[in-house]
Amino acid sequence: MFRGTFTALVTPFRSDGALDEDALVHLVERQLESGIDGLVFFGTTGEEASLTLHERRRTIELVHKRAGGHMFVVAGAFDNVTERAVTLAREMDWLGVDAILSVVPYYSRPNQAGIIEHFRRIADAVDSPVILSNAPGRVATGLEAESYRGALPLAAGAARRRQMRGGEGRAESTRPLEERLRQAVVARRSLRLT
Repeated sequence: MFRGTFTALVTPFRSDGALDEDALVHLVERQLESGIDGLVFFGTTGEEASLTLHERRRTIELVHKRAGGHMFVVAGAFDNVTERAVTLAREMDWLGVDAILSVVPYYSRPNQAGIIEHFRRIADAVDSPVILSNAPGRVATGLEAESYRGALPLAAGAARRRQMRGGEGRAESTRPLEERLRQAVVARRSLRLT
């Protein structure tokens, strides 16, 4: 599904704290010129927590305007409250990103069943593939290997609903969640997203 080199891109700001749209477009153009295959925005090590929804929307709009169709766009959409994470994921999905980067809920320290439920609710809410980010050192808990295996059979509730509606959404969204998760983890390993 995803191959190549992806850059975890910073979101540039002006000295007044506003999104620096010119600098963002310049950074995207640099990545295009360098042959980068994809960009990851709003990751766990950046400024994601300080961005407004408007700034997120505008970032993705500018990226699509400049690089749409030329590289993959992955957007982080996470929160320690599942409903807020779902809302962000839906917004990024609606904007047309190629994948959603989702992280184990931080601060709240859910058990393994809670982590799986968190990811399931996000995956069921969007058409885009969901890349699972597991950074236990940052979130005080992590997705254990056995839990990951348990998440695989979370059968494509969203995909089944889309099929019943007549296949709305992206073509890859009708694949079983098991396949989407497996490919996302493979993609994460090859991209070394942490």
